[in-house]
Amino acid sequence: MAGEGAVIHEWYRLEKLLGVGAMGSVWKARDLQRERTNDPNPHVALKLVSDDFAQHEQAMVAMARE
Repeated sequence: MAGEGAVIHEWYRLEKLLGVGAMGSVWKARDLQRERTNDPNPHVALKLVSDDFAQHEQAMVAMARE
């Protein structure tokens, strides 16, 4: 599992774990593309699904609903 400071897909840097649930974890993350364009608010909420959840055949359907 990724942790604080990890860069996801060369796009997001994880800053703070906000919560953990059945599907995975939610992080406060810095959008590195927004940062490069000097966006005054480069922060986003990023959900990382757990490996177990990703194996579930309905995982993408559940994520799309959310």
